[in-house]
Amino acid sequence: MHTVSHEDLTDRVTQLERQNRRLSRLCLSLTAYLVCLVLMGAVWPHARIIEAEQFIIKDRDGRVRGSFGIASPSGSPGLVLYDPEANANVLLNLGPSSEPGLWLYNQDRVRAGLMVRADRMVLEMYDKENHPRLVLGVYHDGSPGLELYDQRERLRAAFGRTGLDLTRAVMGEADLPTWLTVLDAEGQIVWQAP
Repeated sequence: MHTVSHEDLTDRVTQLERQNRRLSRLCLSLTAYLVCLVLMGAVWPHARIIEAEQFIIKDRDGRVRGSFGIASPSGSPGLVLYDPEANANVLLNLGPSSEPGLWLYNQDRVRAGLMVRADRMVLEMYDKENHPRLVLGVYHDGSPGLELYDQRERLRAAFGRTGLDLTRAVMGEADLPTWLTVLDAEGQIVWQAP
């Protein structure tokens, strides 16, 4: 059996006490470090601010799939989403007078638009040649209107409050009730009902 001397035992205790002090200091330092990190995180800004005139989103193959930036020359912000062939499919923007608009495209041709204008909210639908064919609007006073156009962008039928109201106002008939109007290819009224 191996006996340990009093001196060896004292040396071992001294060595353990020294290790214990080092371990205590290390734990205290780590605790202080973690407390500092937590406090810095509380005062450190959580969001970074990135400033740019345009952001471009690309897919894995390097094709542009979206962009967010300021449109020229209006200076209004806009978001554009592109298909894999680089055709714009969705455009969300603010117009020159800060009216919001959403435009849906198919192979670089406008197919539908939703806009808020000064006097009404408008939904427009276009044919494959980019001609507006249907315009549905709701005015700020709540009155609705529907306009139908031919392939040459001429108004052919209107129901409710529509662009025809501008003509009626000029003619002094602004207080007429809403009506259904049918027009011929030359823009002449062929039938209407109050």
